[in-house]
Amino acid sequence: MISKIFRGASQDFEDCLALVRVKAHEIDLSRLKKRFKETASYEPAEDRVNKQFRYFILKVEEENIYGQ
Repeated sequence: MISKIFRGASQDFEDCLALVRVKAHEIDLSRLKKRFKETASYEPAEDRVNKQFRYFILKVEEENIYGQ
C-alpha cells in the first residue's frame, strides 16, 4: 500500500481503498501511518508523498471505513 500511495495514480488510490474496505479488520491504520511516515522520511519528495497519504486517509475517513 505504501508504494502505491507513493506513486499516487488514481488507480493506486482505488486499489488501496478497495483493500481497506475488505481487510479493515486486519489493517492497523495507526501502524500504517507510522510506517508511512518513516518510509516517507527517506523520500526526496517527502512533502508530495505525505500530501498523497493525507488524501488517502481523507478518503478512508469519508467512507467511514473504521467507524470513526
